[in-house]
Amino acid sequence: MAHLIATFKQSLSRSPLYEKPEANTFAAAIKYFTLLLLVATAIKAIIFAWIFVPALYSAKDMAFQFIDRYPADLTLTLSKGELSQSRQSPIVVTAADMGMATSTFANFLVVDASKPLDLQTFATYNAGILVAKDGYMVVDRNGGYKIQSFKNVPDYTLDKATLESYRPKIASAFGGLSLILIPLALIFTFAFMYAGAYALALAANLVGVLLALIITRIKGHKLGFGQLYALSLYAYTVVVLIGLAGLFVGISGWISAAAFVLVLAFCVGMKKQQVAS
Repeated sequence: MAHLIATFKQSLSRSPLYEKPEANTFAAAIKYFTLLLLVATAIKAIIFAWIFVPALYSAKDMAFQFIDRYPADLTLTLSKGELSQSRQSPIVVTAADMGMATSTFANFLVVDASKPLDLQTFATYNAGILVAKDGYMVVDRNGGYKIQSFKNVPDYTLDKATLESYRPKIASAFGGLSLILIPLALIFTFAFMYAGAYALALAANLVGVLLALIITRIKGHKLGFGQLYALSLYAYTVVVLIGLAGLFVGISGWISAAAFVLVLAFCVGMKKQQVAS
């Protein structure tokens, strides 16, 4: 770890890594690069867990709230792709009822089986979820909406007793999640994030090698492919740092790409300066 930290500091400063790139070896650079991505991915996975796990249990609480607030005299029947309800008036669950004080919509859920599914009804009810006669609409994270028809949905009847029967199943499922599924999900997420970051970084560094090759030829000095690739791997440290910063503030991917190109061009240029001196 001490060697990783030392190399990390050198990769962000005017150091022999860049001033004497002919001394770099591909093996040492790929080892540093692999460990650096492991640490960065671990940090991202921890942040993901910090956000994901509470949100998961919040979903459980929300499910229980929905069961508690479901009217005892309400029966929803889906038959041949059309929904009917035992009540004449719409069923409205406001965002405030669900404890969503910062919600962008007034109503969390509206069920109105007397009206067809359309944008006008959706806008009128200002709901996060609208269940209508022939389908439902849900607001997505990007501010758009998802539309789903009941056309191919099997016939089903929902009432208070049915929902109550789900309560122990939900509690049992979340109990199992805490012991088995959550650790597995985090391990899978870590592996997926690491594999994706590694493949993307290696591809980006191939582009970096081509850029370095052009610069070295223009500058009039020659370095081998392994030395150029090692130089590119060390320069990629700045991209990793920008990626971590992007978890907290919005940073465009183009900024990372531009920073990588500028750092690599500067580092390759050091070789010519050293020769001239």
